[in-house]
Amino acid sequence: MPGRTAGMPPNRWRIWLRTFADLPTGRDNHFNLIRLIAAAAVLVSHSYPLSRGVGSEEPLEHLTGQSLGAAAVYIFFGISGYMITRSFDRRIDLWSFAAARIARIFPGLLVVLAMTAFILGPIAASVDWRTFFGDPAVWSYVPRNLSLRFLQFELPHVFTDNIYPGAINGSLWTLFWEVACYAMVVVLGLLGALRGKWFLAFLAAYSAFSAYIVLTGEPGSWTRLSFPFVTGMAIYVFRDRIPASGLAAVLVCAAALALYTTPLWPLAYGLVLAYLALLLGHARADWLLGYNRLGDYSYGTYIYAFPAQQTAAWLLPGISAIEMIALTLPVTLVLAVLSWHLIEHPALERRERLAALIRAVLPARLVKAG
Repeated sequence: MPGRTAGMPPNRWRIWLRTFADLPTGRDNHFNLIRLIAAAAVLVSHSYPLSRGVGSEEPLEHLTGQSLGAAAVYIFFGISGYMITRSFDRRIDLWSFAAARIARIFPGLLVVLAMTAFILGPIAASVDWRTFFGDPAVWSYVPRNLSLRFLQFELPHVFTDNIYPGAINGSLWTLFWEVACYAMVVVLGLLGALRGKWFLAFLAAYSAFSAYIVLTGEPGSWTRLSFPFVTGMAIYVFRDRIPASGLAAVLVCAAALALYTTPLWPLAYGLVLAYLALLLGHARADWLLGYNRLGDYSYGTYIYAFPAQQTAAWLLPGISAIEMIALTLPVTLVLAVLSWHLIEHPALERRERLAALIRAVLPARLVKAG
């Protein structure tokens, strides 16, 4: 039979040749579950410095040069690059896209910040509540962290005697870079550069610049986090050309490992994690799809984990990393479930109302442009 390889049925041959465009495009995927596992991995990773002190080695750090938490964040950014680019490509208009991003990030963040500053803070403070609330730093905590850029990691007199002193929520720093990546998608999209040769030109320039950064010095937060994000973008834009198979995964991993001893390893590591996360997210495992009916608890897990861990370290001085994981993971998951069902999901359900409000307050020319 023409085109058929001896001993290999046609359907199996198609599996080896399939691309990301051949994978399901609806909600039948495992991204919610993968993101939850990644958020839990951040908790596991942070448990080591939060129980042992600043500079403690975290899981995977000795093997890969990157901690387990860093690997989890790369997975977050890789999935986000794919999903956000797809969302922008399918948007109703720019304001609906912006409203969805605002609804996803800020309501849940506002609640955890308020709970931290005004409930946890006075309880854990080493001074009386009048002294605590009389400090201006208490009142700047929420607005500064809502800005995403001008973060305030400490509250006065809180967790100052912890083995990892002061920091209340050390995970929030990645949110600024996440939003910066969203802005990159918007700019490229409005310029018409999320397609074909224009995106290829951007990808070549971006990759060359990133390689230059890591070859001439230590890569900063933007380079380390945007690279898996851009990988996810590229997989979406060229989804009809990028292979999505076990064989392709082996080749991608082999190519990355070839760079293990070179300065380019951090970029290769982020790329391979993004690719594997997107491939696994589309894997055929129907028995896991039931998780999607529960909700997306990854963001809540991410933003509540650090305060829960610092609280455990405050209540139980000398707690070990394993004990911290065992104690705080269930508590964090409960908080994440409540956050999703009471705050995050209701906010997302109202995103079109927010989009309508944005349109109402903008000049007509901007609304039309959007």
